[in-house]
Amino acid sequence: MHDVQNERDDRGIPIDEVGISDLRYPLLFDDGYIRQQAIADITVTVGLQADRRGTHMSRMVALVHDEINTLTPQELPRTLKRGLTLLDAPSLTLTLTLPLATAVTAPASKMTSWQTHDITIAGRIT
Repeated sequence: MHDVQNERDDRGIPIDEVGISDLRYPLLFDDGYIRQQAIADITVTVGLQADRRGTHMSRMVALVHDEINTLTPQELPRTLKRGLTLLDAPSLTLTLTLPLATAVTAPASKMTSWQTHDITIAGRIT
């Protein structure tokens, strides 16, 4: 199959963001306090150079699969740097939204139940 993404584009028009959104992917969230399985909604975008015709969307999925199967927020800067190299792009944005549950204890009854929080973690590198 012809590789259109790697063709030169002589129009000279850079694009701020191209990529994938609404990628639902299972992962393990581990921030050192909460360690929990979740399914995240993920957006990965890159800036497209003026001389490029496109980007490899499959490499974006590979980045998620290889680098974010365990989401450690402290490691996000390293993941962004690796993604920038993998996608050969001038910028990369990664946004993950997922539910996390924490145990809470009622003050009066002392009963424990779960409270769910929808969190969003986003990072950008240029």
